[in-house]
Amino acid sequence: MRYLCIEGREQFVSTTIKKYCPKCHYRYSRRWYYGYPSKKNQIEYGTPIQKCPSCGEVFIDRDYHEIAIDGIRKVDTKHISGGTLFHSSLSFVFGTFLLIASIYSGSIGYSLVSIGVIALGAYELWDEYRGYDERQEWLQRETQESERRMKNPHYALQLKALGYDVPDCYLRRVSDE
Repeated sequence: MRYLCIEGREQFVSTTIKKYCPKCHYRYSRRWYYGYPSKKNQIEYGTPIQKCPSCGEVFIDRDYHEIAIDGIRKVDTKHISGGTLFHSSLSFVFGTFLLIASIYSGSIGYSLVSIGVIALGAYELWDEYRGYDERQEWLQRETQESERRMKNPHYALQLKALGYDVPDCYLRRVSDE
């Protein structure tokens, strides 16, 4: 975890999630997050089957989810997420507070900072909104890829053998062959 020291107090800035092979403990992944994400916000889409580049162990990474089995999180289908609305709202409220303070104090510095804070909140909203179509196209491609993987009976059996919850409809295809 990384911290920023402000006025003698540590403030949480970001965290690193490191993932290790369950057999040899080789670090196979490292991701940065702002704040500390809850387990549900660490979800990635794709194959949960991972192979350690060091020892070759094949295992399940529980942060990865097969869309064909688990579906898409509701938040990933929205134009703007609740977190972005919350952060932008805070920016607007804080920026407005600073703007009012600048009017009463006559400080141009507060005015410039308030405009920057409000602009930052507006940019965050705009950036997420404009990326909606691209996110949905990516989710569509990932859904098709997940369905393609799940049509492979050997892949479905491997998922099941590694402890991933695979519905019977994918396993029946194996017995039909």
